[in-house]
Amino acid sequence: MDSGASEHMSLESTFLHDLTLSTCPMMINLPNGTQVEVTHSGKLRITDGLILNDVLLVPKFKFNLLSIKRLYEQLHSIIQFIESNVLLQAPSQRKPLVIGRNYKGLYVLDKRLLEPADFGAQVKADQFCSHVSSSVSFDVRY
Repeated sequence: MDSGASEHMSLESTFLHDLTLSTCPMMINLPNGTQVEVTHSGKLRITDGLILNDVLLVPKFKFNLLSIKRLYEQLHSIIQFIESNVLLQAPSQRKPLVIGRNYKGLYVLDKRLLEPADFGAQVKADQFCSHVSSSVSFDVRY
């Protein structure tokens, strides 16, 4: 989960449902200084009642990112970071949902919540970000 990311991004199409071709492809800057064109986006189902729209498919990126800004905009929910967890309290929920955990100082999405869109696909442990540099920045250009 990234408070500085402007968009949700996935490197794997297997996590995305309803994958669509963008009518207006966009260029994004990756942390290594290269630019890549994003041509597809889809929906990411975190739980039965929690679906994120407009997740960019960026196969040349090596991390999956959830934008805290977009999460708030899409769900109109309270997102709370505490020492060990990330809690999400959407208006329709009776109690907060733990969506992430603190792992070595980085808040990561709880992988147990995710199911691949291709139910025969396996979720690989190396598809999740395990390190963030303070010099990383993300620019999304439309």
